[in-house]
Amino acid sequence: MVRGDGRMKEGFRQSMAWLHTWCGLTCGWLLCAIFLTGTLSVFRDPITRWMQAAPALPSASTHAALPEQALVPRALAQLRQLAPQARLWRITLPAHPGEALTLFWRTPDGQGQASLDPGSGEVLPSPWGRQTEGGRHFMSFHYTLHGGIPGYWLVGWVSMCGLIALVSGVIVHKRIFLDFFTFRPGKGQRSWLDAHNATAVLTLPFLLMIVYTGLAYFYTSYMPAPLQYMAAMRTRTRGMPMICRRRRLLQVPTPLR
Repeated sequence: MVRGDGRMKEGFRQSMAWLHTWCGLTCGWLLCAIFLTGTLSVFRDPITRWMQAAPALPSASTHAALPEQALVPRALAQLRQLAPQARLWRITLPAHPGEALTLFWRTPDGQGQASLDPGSGEVLPSPWGRQTEGGRHFMSFHYTLHGGIPGYWLVGWVSMCGLIALVSGVIVHKRIFLDFFTFRPGKGQRSWLDAHNATAVLTLPFLLMIVYTGLAYFYTSYMPAPLQYMAAMRTRTRGMPMICRRRRLLQVPTPLR
């Protein structure tokens, strides 16, 4: 019986080793790119401003910018003139002296933008700054790999494979924390395995947190069935009389026949 249990455990560990290897090989390289672009996405606004860098507006040297109390109404007036039927308006105030105020709008047919001189409140002949995706390039890659909805689902599957690789790696290396202090240099593949174990133990909490929270944050998009079921149940039970209140069953009289 003990011998059979041992064989079962070894067979299970070998299966986990196969799962760990192939999940890591097929998804690890893409997960590295997703992690890197996710880190850069945190700084997407500074990256965008850096990539949009342009010479200061001429009005910055002639007179000071208008105060926000006067600049915002002018921006709203320009938006009413440029895009009166827009579904969305957005006004971005200049972050630094010499920068332009940016107007953005979205209509059923598309979107547009314009720039205002903060010194005079007039529309500039062309949008201020270089036209670039900036930091949004990294954010789009992090979420969708620039692939739209298919890329969004691919990121979810890759993240799930990464979580499986982490859990199966802990199962395979039953002495993972003891082997953390073992390093045998000059032993070929054994040295690489020791380095792999050491880096895995160091980064395991971080990787588990990042992959799990990424999946948990978007679980309603990847698995919408529970929410759809709850919404359907609310619709079906809306307007029905409450029979149970405060854990006490109310007696409902039967209709007369």
